[in-house]
Amino acid sequence: MSLTVSASGITFNDLTTLSTGLISATNLAPNSVGTLQLSAGAVTTNKIALSAVTADRINLVTSLSSNGYQIMPGGLIMQWGRGSVQTSTDSTQTVTFPIPFPNAWFNVICSTQATGATDDTWWICTSFSTTQATFKQESTNLSTHNIYPAYIAIGY
Repeated sequence: MSLTVSASGITFNDLTTLSTGLISATNLAPNSVGTLQLSAGAVTTNKIALSAVTADRINLVTSLSSNGYQIMPGGLIMQWGRGSVQTSTDSTQTVTFPIPFPNAWFNVICSTQATGATDDTWWICTSFSTTQATFKQESTNLSTHNIYPAYIAIGY
């Protein structure tokens, strides 16, 4: 048995079950030789029956919640979330990402979310690392509405 993972796909010899963390395939033809390729959300195959690998067997790592993440094929990670409600002007808060970026971060984009507020309030990202980001809130007239930072962070 052998398994090779490369940019062009996953090549296998004599496997009946394949699980790589990105995809999971069972009931492959015994003594089969071929290549699995991921492209645009579909699996294409070479030298194995298409029914052996179906779309429901592709398991991307994800957490779909208000503070969540998606790990894409290739290792790119997108995370999103929001901080806590602030009612005082010029406050600072640090949020911890749902999961750490194992290698590096690329960017953190911050915005302001509010419920029922018409205040002139905004958040800026003052620092970030592979595990957290710090946001500073600026305001010209903050009332007692629910105002908090929201972010999207990208890394790998």
